[in-house]
Amino acid sequence: MQQWLSDPLVVRLFVTALLIVSIAVARSVIAARIARREHVADERRRRDLFYMRSGLSLVLVIGLFMIWIGQIQSVLLSLTAVTVAIVIATKELLMCVSGFLLRTTGKLFSVGDWIECNGMRGEVTDLTLLSTTLLERETGARGYGFNGRTLILPNSVFLSHPVHREFPGRSFVSHRFAITLENPIDASTAVDWLAQRASEVCQPFIEEARTRKASLQRKMGVTLSGVEPTVTMSTTDLGKIQLHIALFCPTAKAVELEQSITADFLAAVRDGRIPGDHTAQASPEPDGN
Repeated sequence: MQQWLSDPLVVRLFVTALLIVSIAVARSVIAARIARREHVADERRRRDLFYMRSGLSLVLVIGLFMIWIGQIQSVLLSLTAVTVAIVIATKELLMCVSGFLLRTTGKLFSVGDWIECNGMRGEVTDLTLLSTTLLERETGARGYGFNGRTLILPNSVFLSHPVHREFPGRSFVSHRFAITLENPIDASTAVDWLAQRASEVCQPFIEEARTRKASLQRKMGVTLSGVEPTVTMSTTDLGKIQLHIALFCPTAKAVELEQSITADFLAAVRDGRIPGDHTAQASPEPDGN
């Protein structure tokens, strides 16, 4: 018996029971006295009963808190330690789930889209709570084919790296490439020649391209640039002429069209059909007289 009384847990349980009984007795006594009061309106009695019950309930809560505060602190510390351990152990999993929620709520991409994230490019083939599966595409701006490898990205990568969703068309693509020339040429003639040649190679599928463009505009809700080929000119940091060609063409033919246009243009420059730049003036010969 003496050993039980010296146990702190037993003492707390005894004091708790005593407190609960005391509050219950006090509540009954005070409620009875309030009910016996004469010449007091019913509304006043109901209000006094409410205040009495609220006050005694507050005393009970404070009393229980003071009695068990030591145990509560121990439990809270244990729960905190367990929570921290769980968060540390499952940090990557939680980030993956957060990345999945970001992708889903933000509608970043879906199965079938071509995306690039953290230097990895491919077509999305599967989405799960923890990972995203891609069929890896060939590297470079002309990487429209697949290299046969599969990439499995943890969804957490979407929290720390931007996601670039590439042109949404599967059968048609906006293909851009550049031709850099070592020797100066007549720029105006070169631009006109390239524009005509690009129009010729794109003529067989120009109507289909217009249809695809209209469909994409309705899907994306934006106005896209025209489907006709465009040619612009710039210079490099070394002062070389650089011609930029943009085609809206079938994905499967993009690289083939680039190679054909480039080869034909270089042949035209070599054969002199596109003249060089003769702006430099010849130095006057000294007068022999």
